[in-house]
Amino acid sequence: MSLSTGEFRRALAALGQVGEGAEGEFSLVWPPGRVILRVTPLEPLRAGALSLPRVQVTIGPQGLDADAESRFHAAFDRAFQRGGG
Repeated sequence: MSLSTGEFRRALAALGQVGEGAEGEFSLVWPPGRVILRVTPLEPLRAGALSLPRVQVTIGPQGLDADAESRFHAAFDRAFQRGGG
């Protein structure tokens, strides 16, 4: 994803109360379970003078059935949607 860890945290808050664990680890209650998200900073994407921050995000659902996991991914996609068109 092309954003910083701080930007990720702020956008994630749109999904509910965010808990923070070890550096780069976030948790989110998502009934009937929770989701653990790990954010790993990557080298910025550079194009001339432009530099875009990047992170790798690993999503670990815990205790979610298929329906809850599907709802989480749809909500996650909406929370991180940018631009238009």
